[in-house]
Amino acid sequence: NLSGGNTKDNFNESLEVGGTPGKLNFQSIVESSTNTVNITVTVQDTLVTIQYINITDENNEETVLILPNPLANKTMTLTVTLEQVTGANNIESVVATVLNQTLPLTKVIEQNTTAKYQTTVNLPYYVSKGNYTVNIIAANKENQTSTSEITFEYLSLLSIDVVQSDINFESVFPGATSENKTITIQNLGNVVIDTQMFASPLTD
Repeated sequence: NLSGGNTKDNFNESLEVGGTPGKLNFQSIVESSTNTVNITVTVQDTLVTIQYINITDENNEETVLILPNPLANKTMTLTVTLEQVTGANNIESVVATVLNQTLPLTKVIEQNTTAKYQTTVNLPYYVSKGNYTVNIIAANKENQTSTSEITFEYLSLLSIDVVQSDINFESVFPGATSENKTITIQNLGNVVIDTQMFASPLTD
């Protein structure tokens, strides 16, 4: 040390330069504690949510009862309301399947996370009466799909028409028999009918 020789009496347990602190001057304290951090993560579902499906007829009235038009297509409008939490612009496509038809829907309204898509469905008059299902498939940008459906009833239509407006037998001599004439009856509806037509002999 700095005070003299390296002897027992001259031993300097200090922190000054050259000092020789002994082991009893040290105390080692090890503290251990466990710190916990709670982490909460909400993972949002990026699938498109199909909120509402509605059908309107040619009078723009919402209905699931569709009455056919005689000898003509019946047009109904299909409207689908969707929600996409990451933004409505992340909706990639919406299609509907009905009666073996696959119909793409067109976006008509977009606002923040919601959007409305529409299409028209043409139903021939001769489609059989009964319940039919429209399936909706909505896809996001990641090609993940959501599905939903709506059922409508195609009502029965009983309607017939006689194609000929007049029958001309032309000139027939007294006592003679005219040629046979054919009358065509057309079914304008979507139910099976059994009908006959009769004519009485013409007399003076």
